[in-house]
Amino acid sequence: MKQVENSCCQLLLAILVLSVAVHVASAAEKASPFTISPKVSELLESYCFSCHDAESKEGDIRLDNLGALALKDRLDLLNKAQEQLFLKSMPPPCKADCLPLR
Repeated sequence: MKQVENSCCQLLLAILVLSVAVHVASAAEKASPFTISPKVSELLESYCFSCHDAESKEGDIRLDNLGALALKDRLDLLNKAQEQLFLKSMPPPCKADCLPLR
């Protein structure tokens, strides 16, 4: 019984933290525009835009308009991109061989 109570408390705490995070993120989006650092822009240009820009949109993924997306859509897209990078599905091998060794 105590384990069920602990699970419920953990679930409620997770929901509370998530709702606060969403509220803070929404407020932050209204306060300041989305910007990409020059280094990230350079990497996107070198390794992503040839397949994921307005013209190509391979896999229905477009990375050249991140600033125009709503916060939720941008976070969803960036989370998917992060997952593909982690799984080493992206960039494809022909581009991954060219990545800088920094």
